Amino acid sequence: MQPTVVAGAALGAKRREDFLLHWREAMEIRDPMFALLASQWPGFASVRVEPGFMRILKKIGWDRPFDGAGA
Repeated sequence: MQPTVVAGAALGAKRREDFLLHWREAMEIRDPMFALLASQWPGFASVRVEPGFMRILKKIGWDRPFDGAGA
């Protein structure tokens, strides 16, 4: 199963540490779902402004803010 999907399940289960673990894994293996869900999936809206989420994105050179993030 793709780590981005597992990260979403962890987030839904309110397991933030597991979410970040699988989120990092998705970034490291370049999971194709990573960019789409990071930017568009409503389930990640609550974490888009969190520093850990943004740090992982910055590691891959993603420096554009999401709508409503950082406002």
